Amino acid sequence: MSGRRLRKVIEESVKSSMGPNMVVVVAGLSNTYSSYVATEEEYSSQRYEGASTLYGPYTLAAYLALYKTLAEALVDPEHSPLPSGPSPPDFSHRLLSFMPPVITDTVPPFRHFGGIHTDVQRGHSYKPGETVTAIFHSGCPRNSLRTNGTFLTVERKRKVLADKSDHSSPVLSRLLSHVPQAYFNVVEDISFLDGNLLSTMGRKGKPPIEKSAIWDIIYDDNDWSTKFHWYRPGSLKELRSQSLAKVSW
Repeated sequence: MSGRRLRKVIEESVKSSMGPNMVVVVAGLSNTYSSYVATEEEYSSQRYEGASTLYGPYTLAAYLALYKTLAEALVDPEHSPLPSGPSPPDFSHRLLSFMPPVITDTVPPFRHFGGIHTDVQRGHSYKPGETVTAIFHSGCPRNSLRTNGTFLTVERKRKVLADKSDHSSPVLSRLLSHVPQAYFNVVEDISFLDGNLLSTMGRKGKPPIEKSAIWDIIYDDNDWSTKFHWYRPGSLKELRSQSLAKVSW
């Protein structure tokens, strides 16, 4: 019953902004647990749910008032502003770590971080189901955990042709990856033809003149089709300062 009343209050609060087809869903996900939230009637009967509502008979009423305020601020933040409120305590300085830090990162002579160690197969036609792989000179990912970011992106380049009547614009796809001290870039020219990825390298005929281009991120390290593997090659890996990053898509 508490969930029904919550959905009703939220729906009445935002329906004028969200439209009549809006559906309110109560998801039981939370960062903490405050025990049961029974209605005032259930609390008065003091059965299991009512007796387990720890903050009294008006717990649900308090929740409804707060969620109503939050919902109105979400759909119309300019007219229903909310104060920032207190910041959560920061206990990061109290955390203990027994993992040794990264001592140093190096690359072989005449190489640089982000440089290509093993390139993709140039001129090879990649089809659906095949894997594109490249290896880069890298730094240890523990130097930067890329929080709320990604260690790699797969991007597609959209070309805008000078001749707007030509709709057969090729698609350029780029495989990117970056770890601390490194930014990796492998470029593979491909075009879409009947759902297959075909290399445009050595394509007959004069290519269209590219007027401008837009890069679209289509995959990152959160996708099943990509894989990021960092490792130190050779023997005595723990003592080596050089490392590689293998990116597969």
